[in-house]
Amino acid sequence: MGPLSWFVSCLLLWAVAFPAYLVTRRRYKPAASATAPAGRIHQETDLISQLGALADLHSQGVLTDEEFQAKKKDLVRGMLEQ
Repeated sequence: MGPLSWFVSCLLLWAVAFPAYLVTRRRYKPAASATAPAGRIHQETDLISQLGALADLHSQGVLTDEEFQAKKKDLVRGMLEQ
């Protein structure tokens, strides 16, 4: 098989497999979102944004390594207790 044949084969595979993946994903995505409680998703998103804010403060030099680790542990512990 030459390079042109490989290209056409890959293009054909992409044109068939990717739309099939999208259709399958749409079928399973509503089922997955219905099983997760909305409050839990909000808590996880909130935790991620808080950890991101802490990481920003640490990278700017506002928080030391020890302070960053302690605050990160407090946030994760608080999320797990809820």
